[in-house]
Amino acid sequence: KADLGSVTFPISCDEATQPRFEKAVALYHHMMYYEAEQLFGKLAESDPDCAMLHWGTAMTNFHPMWPGQPSAEEMERGKVAMQKALSLKPGSDRESAYISAAAAFYADDSLGFKSKVAAWAGEQKKVYDQFPEDTEAAALFALSHLAVAPKSDKTLANQTAAGELLKKLHKENPQHPGGFHYLIHAYDNPKLAEKALDVSREYDKLAPSVAHALHMPSHIFVRRGLWGETVSWNIRSAEAALANSEGGVVSNHYAHAMDYLVYGHLQRGEIESAESALTELLGTQNQSDSFPVAYAVSASPSRLVLEQDKWSEAAALPLNQHKSLTWEKYPSSQAINHFARGLGAARSGDLDSANDSLKTLATLIEKMEAGGDGYWSVLSKSQYKSVEAWLNYSKGEHKQALTLMASAADLEDSVAKSPVTPSAVLPARELLGDMLALQGLHTEAVEAYDKALNVSPNRARSLRGAHTSAAAAGMESKAR
Repeated sequence: KADLGSVTFPISCDEATQPRFEKAVALYHHMMYYEAEQLFGKLAESDPDCAMLHWGTAMTNFHPMWPGQPSAEEMERGKVAMQKALSLKPGSDRESAYISAAAAFYADDSLGFKSKVAAWAGEQKKVYDQFPEDTEAAALFALSHLAVAPKSDKTLANQTAAGELLKKLHKENPQHPGGFHYLIHAYDNPKLAEKALDVSREYDKLAPSVAHALHMPSHIFVRRGLWGETVSWNIRSAEAALANSEGGVVSNHYAHAMDYLVYGHLQRGEIESAESALTELLGTQNQSDSFPVAYAVSASPSRLVLEQDKWSEAAALPLNQHKSLTWEKYPSSQAINHFARGLGAARSGDLDSANDSLKTLATLIEKMEAGGDGYWSVLSKSQYKSVEAWLNYSKGEHKQALTLMASAADLEDSVAKSPVTPSAVLPARELLGDMLALQGLHTEAVEAYDKALNVSPNRARSLRGAHTSAAAAGMESKAR
């Protein structure tokens, strides 16, 4: 437990199973789902009648806070494990309650993923209500409460409530991984991030070799614009992910950390370091065929050129790098690529290519909506409008362009940032500032950049735009 924290979760199985079961649960709380599943599976080989081991396997195969959805293979493994758990007699009412909660996720195949998560969350709350002094019940209820938090809720009601519960958990159980990890998720917002700074800076002491534990604090560092810590923690996270990858496949925690690392270097103006990190990311073979990898491999190359206003290079970005990925499974990641190409083409005067990108984006958005991926379709619609706006601008239709760009910014701001990304690839509100500045509307541009900075504090490109426009308007910017 020394390198994972401490979990106390007594179950009525073989005595020899207990400590390794608790290690697997600790891995689960660090969201090291693959590693946790492997350990639950090994334990079940020697203690097959322990229902809670099969519960553990079922829990590791849906990832409630992660973007995207479990693969068909993960869903099948989880369902098989859940059926096994239900076929066995739990050793207590408490164990039965945990199993029933997980079973709610797998119970109805006709439900979409979000509805399945909501069903699980409703049952997980019942476990907490029934066993309010149970640390694991509190941790999993907090996780489920965060998982169903509406991304459009600006009051952050779920996050605030979960945060209060997790603060109590952390105070009473200072070595429990959930008190670190889930508290960071709860406060992963500019309005709340300050509350998680101390926990973030202590997480590595709890789990010094766990890739996700070394990455997770950077969610808070990004929200505070602390780029040095973002860079240093993600270097360590990427190294840990590579060192602990198993089965010949690189952990998806590696690509996730590298995307944050590229972003952190760019915010510090460390272009060569960002280029080096990107080269390493794209050159690392045998990465997992998963959404976090697809996102990072699409976003990082796009960030590198867009952050530097290299529009012609953006227009020429290669499509679908890392051919080992099954790209048709990741329309929102493909959309990032076409957004960058389309924006680059529009801003460098290649109107035909910009139109081609718009057509592809429209097709990808249809695919997202057909697949029930409403959150990412909203963001991709904002990207579509952004490209369309700059296409209009290049045609000299400036009034229409501004209307479209303002609409894109409002659309992007209507939903919260996903944990998979340190920032929008190029924030629409920032692009609105660019357009206003080009038209000499510097006071309005400063306002747009400042609003972008409210979402992404200390973001370098927004800061530059705000200060330049403020100087042109003879005013002071609130930029920070």
